[in-house]
Amino acid sequence: MEKWKQTKVYKLYRAFSDWVKSYWDASLIVSWWTNPEEKIYADELKTSKLRKSACNWFERVGLKKLFAGSIFCYAYFWCALTLALAPVLPTMGVLALCAASFFSIILSSLYDDRGLKRMPISAYLCLYCVMVAISVATSLDPKGSLYPALMYICFSIFAIALYHAVENKKQLELVIDLMILIAAVVSCYGIVQYVFKLGYQSSAWTDDKTFEGLSFRVTSTFQNPNMLGQYLILMIPIGGARFLDCREKFKKLFYFACCAVMCLCMILTFSRGAWLGLLFAAAVFFVMIKPQLILLFPFALAALYFVLPDSIISRFTSIGNLGETSTSYRVSIWKGTLEMLGDGAWKFGVGIGESAFKKAYSTYAYDLVVTQHSHNLFLQMVCDGGVIMLLIFLAILIVYVRTMCVSIYHESDRKYKWLDIAFLSGVLGFLVQGMTDYSFYNYRLMLIFFACLAVGCLCAKRTLLKEDGGILK
Repeated sequence: MEKWKQTKVYKLYRAFSDWVKSYWDASLIVSWWTNPEEKIYADELKTSKLRKSACNWFERVGLKKLFAGSIFCYAYFWCALTLALAPVLPTMGVLALCAASFFSIILSSLYDDRGLKRMPISAYLCLYCVMVAISVATSLDPKGSLYPALMYICFSIFAIALYHAVENKKQLELVIDLMILIAAVVSCYGIVQYVFKLGYQSSAWTDDKTFEGLSFRVTSTFQNPNMLGQYLILMIPIGGARFLDCREKFKKLFYFACCAVMCLCMILTFSRGAWLGLLFAAAVFFVMIKPQLILLFPFALAALYFVLPDSIISRFTSIGNLGETSTSYRVSIWKGTLEMLGDGAWKFGVGIGESAFKKAYSTYAYDLVVTQHSHNLFLQMVCDGGVIMLLIFLAILIVYVRTMCVSIYHESDRKYKWLDIAFLSGVLGFLVQGMTDYSFYNYRLMLIFFACLAVGCLCAKRTLLKEDGGILK
């Protein structure tokens, strides 16, 4: 290695890469993302007079003594449990845990007069929930929109509860490790599915004419290979960050094993959109760790061609092939959806949920393609609540990305810097996959996405967390 560093080739590469980095850091675009307004970077505690009065009432009527020592006063326990079990429990079980988390947050807030922490994206999340509620009123099928609207509101607002519940760094690290562990368990189950050919398979997931060897795609606990792929896009960078930073041999081996099974399970989903999203996340991850690596990325892609099996190469290179069934299917849906939105639906949407979308889309369907959603996260936002809902969602993303970029730029602790990068790259990779699928079709995946935003913000604001403290409190 030392001899290599003394060669002219290495010195030329190093000089060129340093020149690229200097221009990258000094560019207006990078400066805008890494030095936002102070109000975005600030964190506040809100304690209103009304809340103080409620706390006093809570104590006067004896409820404070009644709930003293109750497990429901430990908001962190319920929020961490909800996030940990979200990938494996049915939707209604996760909703029940969400309700317990919200009750615990309210109870713990009344138990003492400590103010609620304001997450950088909390205001926009609340606006998003308001738009979800409005979309029920403007829906073509208000009754059919009630259930999905409830899921959207509960599962997105859970991020605020989680952000408030984590009080110290030990709790934050435990939440992150739980996310990695559960993702590894979900991945192991997916691998077992593939080996023993277990679980439901839809003929719509494979194209026998184009891919003769593709007969089984793993779904694990998400009932759909694309949803499983999107979940793994969020989790793999987090596991990678913990693996790269860890110094203890046993823990490093644990994180390596978790990453290995997650990556193998990702391959077995045969989800091209998820593969593309993960590649994008990996590019962001490594470039943000060391910007000079962007020069090597094309060579790394070329190397994959010689390493990966032919079945995976043929599957990946078929992206954009309009003769392939799933690609032509999506293109037809996008055409019909855009025509529907162009007819005026872009203003307020057609209503949230499958029934409202089907009612509106049926008259615009291309090639008689029947579908439950638009197979695009951003298009579906407009379908659900109009362009205002999409703009609010984009505002959530912009504030989140700026918050993470500021933390990455100013963070001195390598462990948290790499975690910041992991949570940012995973979310960006998730959004890339969202261009080819409706990510929130699976409600549990939606909860995990918003929870990742909350945990990412916690990592960015980790200096505001207590240094010491127990797991529960």
